[in-house]
Amino acid sequence: MGNFWISLISGIAAGIANIFILSITLKRAVTYPPKQAGFFVLRRFILRYLFVFIMLYLSISDSLTSFAAAVSGILLIKFITIVLHARKML
Repeated sequence: MGNFWISLISGIAAGIANIFILSITLKRAVTYPPKQAGFFVLRRFILRYLFVFIMLYLSISDSLTSFAAAVSGILLIKFITIVLHARKML
């Protein structure tokens, strides 16, 4: 049961880091010319998801419960972000 909570917290941390890195990427990308910005965003996109896939691989190698908790943590952050943005739109 302890691995579940560690994986959930790791998933939440990965989700927060993913959104934080995305915001930094977008802020920096607008300062580049369009072609250079596209390559910059693509590189960062690949690095962000490589980080998430490595984290998920490590959790699935532990147990299926750890994997489910890590995925839940990542999706929880995405869900919260969508809900907060939707509430601003109302």
